[in-house]
Amino acid sequence: MTEGKTRRNFLITSIAVTGGIVTTNALQQNTTNTATPPATMPERVLGRTEVNLPIFGLGGAGQTPLSWEGKEGDAAAIIQRALELGFRYFDTAASYGPSEDYLGKVLPPHRSKLFLASKTDQRDRDGAWRELERSLKRLNTDYLDLWQLHRLSSSEELDTIFSPSGAIKALEEARQQKLVRFLPPDGSLGITSSFRSIFSKISKLGLLSTRPLNKLAWLLRNSLEPGRP
Repeated sequence: MTEGKTRRNFLITSIAVTGGIVTTNALQQNTTNTATPPATMPERVLGRTEVNLPIFGLGGAGQTPLSWEGKEGDAAAIIQRALELGFRYFDTAASYGPSEDYLGKVLPPHRSKLFLASKTDQRDRDGAWRELERSLKRLNTDYLDLWQLHRLSSSEELDTIFSPSGAIKALEEARQQKLVRFLPPDGSLGITSSFRSIFSKISKLGLLSTRPLNKLAWLLRNSLEPGRP
């Protein structure tokens, strides 16, 4: 079997498992206490962090209420359902509208059990620091497990990040001040990008590329509203 087919089959199986978790949980609302408990999501170690997490995380962007203004109630219901289903990886970004605010109103009581990631699209040290301070305040937490550099699109941007006044300085200082848990060599300085041309550079630097499946927010939303298209 080719690598492409193996990965495709893995994703299909994983989505089926997660769909089963959501469906089972929704059905339980209409059954007795003797109903079968929901399935458990498979887990994997995230990069080189040695942290074991469910294979799916809940992303705070995309076409979902988690990044829409005026949808706090809908967003809170989705986040709460994710917690009930065993999600422990939550991803957001400074640029995701009210997403950080919504997460910050639901997650704090569960913080010690969660892996919380946010992102900055600033490439310089000062700009990244400002966004980190705002993210911590909005998320109502005193640290992030993972702080990612967002939407990297070119080698030139990567060079800027690692320049003397680049965003990497903010991450190093944040780690020293215990505002961010992981940085290289742990392999957990996150990069998000849709450009294959920079993946080889990311790999050589020992960085971690992550992408939570934001579509799961729709799946969770539909489970809260049976019959929704």
